[in-house]
Amino acid sequence: MKHGKGKLIYPNGTVCEGDFVDDTKHGYGVTADANGGYHEGDWANGLQNGKGTLMYPNGGSYVGEFKSGKKNGYGVNILDNGGSYEGEWVENNRHGKGTLCSPNGNNYVGEFINNKKHGYGVETLRNGTMYEGEWQEDQYHGKGTLTFPNKSVYQGDFCKHQMHGYGVMTDAKGGGYEGEYVEGRQHGTGKLTYPNGDTYVGDFESGKQDGFGKVNSKFYGVYVGEVSNGEFNGQGKLVTPNGDVLEGLFVRGKYVGKNWR
Repeated sequence: MKHGKGKLIYPNGTVCEGDFVDDTKHGYGVTADANGGYHEGDWANGLQNGKGTLMYPNGGSYVGEFKSGKKNGYGVNILDNGGSYEGEWVENNRHGKGTLCSPNGNNYVGEFINNKKHGYGVETLRNGTMYEGEWQEDQYHGKGTLTFPNKSVYQGDFCKHQMHGYGVMTDAKGGGYEGEYVEGRQHGTGKLTYPNGDTYVGDFESGKQDGFGKVNSKFYGVYVGEVSNGEFNGQGKLVTPNGDVLEGLFVRGKYVGKNWR
């Protein structure tokens, strides 16, 4: 019976050297297999347990805590493709707070549940996009702030990785939108502000001004009425910058006449 310090060589070429108790690896030891795998650290009842270093045959590595043979606690995992994760683990899964660096240059710092981004976190993509907010199963979900490479910023609600609910979008030129979104597009009621200060307040459908609204334009004047596909379309009233009043039917942005139905 192996008990105390010793060296064990298996028929497959695996070599274990360290502490044994009742024929079982228990205490501190080093294990190397014929494929290039390697573990150095604490064992309990034949399983990695405590602090240790694990080297994979493919070149990846893990340095950190183990429990009952699994990564559990705090540790650093380096992948053979250049990616890495540093943070908390539960039963071989990223679980808790951590930092995930992908080989393509994308980075995430935040919370994980069962190997997925879940909770609160910040993701920075290599193209300059950044998201900070709530996550659910690897997707933007809940409240968050999304900054685009062109410096436009969206703050508001997300659902399944899309802007969905109420939000405010601003761009670097001074324009913006505040209102409702559905599946990433302006949909519902909202206010659109152009960089030159012109505004539209009213209904949107699938990203376009559609329904009823009010336009305040330096060039056209003030229009209140029906709109379609971003144009005056239907019954409305336009007060031009010089004070003229056009009330009645508009078709594709042009005034047709009064009392057309």
